Amino acid sequence: MFADALKKQLRNMINQQTHVSNLLLSGKLFSKVN
Repeated sequence: MFADALKKQLRNMINQQTHVSNLLLSGKLFSKVN
């Protein structure tokens, strides 16, 4: 059970990181376009 909670936490962290890097990436692309 503890391992499951840990896995869920890890997955959430990874999802947040990819979301943030996607935002940064699209921000860079957007500033290049402008």
